[in-house]
Amino acid sequence: MASALEHFVNNVTSLSSQGNYSEVVKYVSKSTEVLAKNVAHLDTVLATLQPQAHSLGVMAVLCVRLQNTTHTDANIDTLHATVAEFINVCSEEQIKYAPDMMADLCGSYADLLVAGNCAMRGIEVLSTAIRKTQESPLHLTSIHAHLVHLCLLSKCFKPAVKLMDVDIMDISKE
Repeated sequence: MASALEHFVNNVTSLSSQGNYSEVVKYVSKSTEVLAKNVAHLDTVLATLQPQAHSLGVMAVLCVRLQNTTHTDANIDTLHATVAEFINVCSEEQIKYAPDMMADLCGSYADLLVAGNCAMRGIEVLSTAIRKTQESPLHLTSIHAHLVHLCLLSKCFKPAVKLMDVDIMDISKE
């Protein structure tokens, strides 16, 4: 692993263990260029960080990884599994510090699935992401739009109807 990535892992691990999540968000936001320059090594970084303990760092790496992947990439199945696993086990406490990053992650993930003609695979994943990012069931996020898009493309309307059958009282500002 390149030394810049080792520095990234060390800082994310240190700040996360201190519970200083607002500082983690600032740090990972400044580190996107370093991550983008080292795309070939991001899988190693993902293997090093723990999704539950270092959710913000893993989310930043996944965002960059998804933005640098095409639907023809041979690792699309692995990437889908990685994103699905992350969203299932990530710390709700941590991701609430970066709703915009979670929205970007879900948007890039949905775009990848649409381009790969496998929209159905992301419906449950994005439903879980919505539940984890919502402040209440009456809260609308930008992830809702991605979920509805996947539902429409896959002709699986029930999850979308469930979301639309709620009186919205608050809208995310991400």
